[in-house]
Amino acid sequence: MKVLHRSALLPAVLAGTLLACAGAGAATPATPAPARSLSAAAYKDIASKWGTEAGIEFRYGKPSTLADAGLPSYHYRGDGIQFTAEQEPQVGIDGYRGNWQVGGPARVDSGDYFQNMANALFVATDPSKSTGSWIFQQIAVSRNAFSQRPEISRMFPPPWHVEDAHFSEMKINNPIAMGRCNGRPGWCLNALVAFQNGTIANAIGSNNALNRSRLQLEAGMVPTAVTVTNSSEFALVSVWDTNRQRGRVAVIALTGLCNGCDLSSATSVPYWDEWRDAYPGLPSLGNIGYMKLLGYVELPDMHEPTEIAASTGWSPTDGRTSPGRDQLTLSNEANRKSFMDGGGHAKAYARTGVAVVISKSQRKATFIDLRPLFAYYKKMYFGSPADFAKTKPVGDAANQWPFTFGTAAEQMPKVIKTIVMDQPPTAVKTSLWGANPRAWIATEEGRLRLYSLGNYLSASAAGHPAEIVESGSVAVGANPTAIAYYRAEEGDIINTRLIVVSRGERKVQWIELSPRGGTVSRTLQDRNLKDPISADDNGTHNTAVAVLTVADYAKGVSNYRYANLIMNSSYTACQAPAGCPTIGGPFEYGGTLVMPGKVFAVSGTNVP
Repeated sequence: MKVLHRSALLPAVLAGTLLACAGAGAATPATPAPARSLSAAAYKDIASKWGTEAGIEFRYGKPSTLADAGLPSYHYRGDGIQFTAEQEPQVGIDGYRGNWQVGGPARVDSGDYFQNMANALFVATDPSKSTGSWIFQQIAVSRNAFSQRPEISRMFPPPWHVEDAHFSEMKINNPIAMGRCNGRPGWCLNALVAFQNGTIANAIGSNNALNRSRLQLEAGMVPTAVTVTNSSEFALVSVWDTNRQRGRVAVIALTGLCNGCDLSSATSVPYWDEWRDAYPGLPSLGNIGYMKLLGYVELPDMHEPTEIAASTGWSPTDGRTSPGRDQLTLSNEANRKSFMDGGGHAKAYARTGVAVVISKSQRKATFIDLRPLFAYYKKMYFGSPADFAKTKPVGDAANQWPFTFGTAAEQMPKVIKTIVMDQPPTAVKTSLWGANPRAWIATEEGRLRLYSLGNYLSASAAGHPAEIVESGSVAVGANPTAIAYYRAEEGDIINTRLIVVSRGERKVQWIELSPRGGTVSRTLQDRNLKDPISADDNGTHNTAVAVLTVADYAKGVSNYRYANLIMNSSYTACQAPAGCPTIGGPFEYGGTLVMPGKVFAVSGTNVP
């Protein structure tokens, strides 16, 4: 590993052919090392293909050549039983009321109901008929029964029962990437989607998370990846600047609001303890009603960023407010003081953060210090009354809150360092909180590498570049295209267990991490899983579910249950200790929702 400072760089070259598996454990040679710089024409040509099949191959490589022979075919319960009109009065398209497959018998009383909704991105077969983004139901627990098949939600009327109404109204397509926060308890309601034309917009989260906001990057800025900080404070978007052939990170302040609200109605209705005013850059539930581009962080050592991840290190167990934020409007000075150092709510927001950007084609990883950004927002919201007064009005002008980097340069995140890797990095995630802050970078040959982040996620101690070092690795499948957080259990385990998707070997692996490495605890391969690119592990709510939703480029979105279902005690079905096990093996195939295109991204959350 070589560390790059702000000096001479390794040149970059397009690497269009990536690992392809010829059999279990067999793969073609790794992508050749960068040999020459892309011409301006080639750079623009590649940038124009993000969001297309050619762009998917550049970003995620080629599909596995592994055949079905020898792979298991896990049990599938079928479509299941549809709820009756008495049990489910809500009717979707064609009179559909929803099906259930596990538990039962179904009853009228909903019990301790919960439902997860998700957004999926795909390369549309016919872009004139689809935006390339659908919303769907991942799983649901209701009426003494469990729905484990991904299906069209009955909550939206046609044609918005699948197509995202927000994107359809904007008449945009060719989505490139999607990001959602992961670090707060409960909900991260909206995913943010980046499109080929430079639009950044939030997807519809559910029937209870309908806020709409968007912005447009300048001409020539092509987004390639999106990450959202732990509690939806900021979005960070990696960008190819085709005007100057350089890499950048767009920094966007996010504003969570009550459902159906915007800046003109931010105080109108209560919404699950959400703020009753607009506070861009502060923690929220993620129902984004307003966003603003603050500016860009230049990546002097990276021209071709392909993925990004970020963390603030903020632990949700430390910072819950009581009463809820809806009772703590900051225009009340006593409330505002409670968030200052030493106050009762001083731990209710992040103080620092780190972003990690990778470039597969350039074999580089760049680490960015977000502490200046969070320190600035702490100063403005919870500092002097004079500074707090500047946080109104909220608006798009550079001198309206939140201020752009050009108006307030002190907030701009700083590049810590760039490292050159011996293999192309293909995916990245960061730990969300905990005493051992780390970044996880997957590389094309089939390794998950662990990087210490030192004190960069410490709320009190400053970090040093020398603290960011590779501390271990784990062998995983070839061409690992995505890393997903484990969410089947709540708590700190989200920082010590990961899920890795290997496109090169047509598999998904669960990784138990240790300080210097880790082990594979389970591996999913199935004849129904044709071309996995990414995955989303379903969160839980008083019912122990373990269902993984996989974006399968060849089929759609597929669900797999990988543990016993233990339903809430308000039901009689699937009760502890045994619950309802999977049938015939360690996994149960929940079914596939086919979409009008090739699916490459999926992200879901619990419905409020």
